[in-house]
Amino acid sequence: MLRLVLVGCLMGVLCCSTMACRRSDAPVVSPEVIEKLTADMLVKLKDPDPRARILAARFLGGQGEKAKEAIPQLQELTKDKNPEVRAVAKVALERLEGAGKSK
Repeated sequence: MLRLVLVGCLMGVLCCSTMACRRSDAPVVSPEVIEKLTADMLVKLKDPDPRARILAARFLGGQGEKAKEAIPQLQELTKDKNPEVRAVAKVALERLEGAGKSK
């Protein structure tokens, strides 16, 4: 559970799409940490706890091209029994698929 909370805190730094919400003194996260978190979040997409699946989908949706391998799993989550998981998965897919089209 502590790990889930820590990842949630990191998401505030990593997933913000507007510069206005990023603080200039916010910590810079290394690419290696992002890569590790991305791998961890891919696993969390299959977690039995819906809160973990939601957190993972939100994180991955904010990673753009770096998380395109999550698309098949996110597509599966759009059929999840939890409505919030389904909604977050749909938003994450839109963001990931949009990231691929912007290049």
